[in-house]
Amino acid sequence: MAKVKICGITNLEDALLAQELGADFLGFILYPKSQRYINLEDAIKIKNHLKIPTVAVVVNEPIEKVRELLNQFDFVQLHGDEDCTFSISNRLIKVFRVKDALPNIEKCWDENMLLFDTLSHQYGGTGKSFDWNILKALKRDFFVSGGLNENNVYNLKDIKPYAVDVASGIEAKPGKKDPQKLENFIKRAKNL
Repeated sequence: MAKVKICGITNLEDALLAQELGADFLGFILYPKSQRYINLEDAIKIKNHLKIPTVAVVVNEPIEKVRELLNQFDFVQLHGDEDCTFSISNRLIKVFRVKDALPNIEKCWDENMLLFDTLSHQYGGTGKSFDWNILKALKRDFFVSGGLNENNVYNLKDIKPYAVDVASGIEAKPGKKDPQKLENFIKRAKNL
């Protein structure tokens, strides 16, 4: 059974519904250029109503900011070009962008969770998928993201990810989840 991370949470209603439907993690995008950006103060207000782990998603923030966020959230997801100097906690989720082969994964990330997303020249999700079969060679737990939705998540059954991560594939519009898509996605992902 795969775990489910619902990302791009911008409001309490979506957060509580995702939690109620069985999400395992909720992600808050603290990157101002994202369509799903939420400021830190509002993210913390929502987080305080939740019983499941929360993830602060950042892009190329200073290491001091990452340390602060580790005191405020259960995990910090590094979605930029962060290098091994950022491997400061086992509560980091390091994102690697994939095109047509597994990227080089430095040993410094061995204690961290890895998330594989589609290669793009922009930071953050693209809503596009990559060839997930590339991940079959991995001998460790990982998250899969990139173009996931209620109709294709079951295609990951042979890949056996630890968790799936979705944002745009379950939205009515950027930053607002579609309740039916959210429910369908979680149910199907939990049956991987």
